[in-house]
Amino acid sequence: MRDGILLLIRSEGRLLLIRRAEGVPFGGKWALVSGKIEVDEKPKEAAIREAKEELGVAVRPTRKVWECLSIDGRFRLHWWTAELLARESDLAPDSREISELRWLRPEELDKVDGLLDAEKRYLGKVLAKLDP
Repeated sequence: MRDGILLLIRSEGRLLLIRRAEGVPFGGKWALVSGKIEVDEKPKEAAIREAKEELGVAVRPTRKVWECLSIDGRFRLHWWTAELLARESDLAPDSREISELRWLRPEELDKVDGLLDAEKRYLGKVLAKLDP
């Protein structure tokens, strides 16, 4: 079983969601910044790498808050909070992977059309575990 990382990047009470670009798995779906954890890579290292690759900025992973299996059972998903180490205006999404960014308040998440299944199923539970 492969491991994957999902990043809860929050700013001013909002959560960053990305729309996955067409041509990548789950293209067109809204999701957290995420990716596969490479062999011999620690989850914190994967979080830093994925944020840099997808958003063009550095993050500081702060804590693991949840773990579950992917909907299809192929991945063990590690949910981490991460602090953005740049201004929101510095985000430079890789257009090969991301077509759009949105910052949403938790109460707005249920109105997101096209939210990826894992996020739809678990995001509310995970956010409830976090400090406001």
